[in-house]
Amino acid sequence: MPDFIFTEKENHRSIEASVGDVIPIRLEENATTGFAWHWEDFPKDVLTLETDDLLRFENAGIGGGGVRQFRLRVRSRGNARILLNLQRAWERQKPPARTFTLAVTAK
Repeated sequence: MPDFIFTEKENHRSIEASVGDVIPIRLEENATTGFAWHWEDFPKDVLTLETDDLLRFENAGIGGGGVRQFRLRVRSRGNARILLNLQRAWERQKPPARTFTLAVTAK
């Protein structure tokens, strides 16, 4: 997979990837408001989460937002649905403010 970073612009896309490929996802969030991206689920037999980092916006200041960066590695062939929810941890019973999905066919 070429050096491509998935953002909310690619929400609801379907992609093909090969075993060993890395799938980088960057989603804006402002955890200081309580809203952060949380994993709903993904098949761990097909994908492995390598990193989950918060990158601050340059010059964001106190309480400023950033980008949540995930890196998933394709570990085996199969189909996977990545689902992330933007919500407050203490409001998980409520519908999320936003969702991000990506369907992966691993070859």
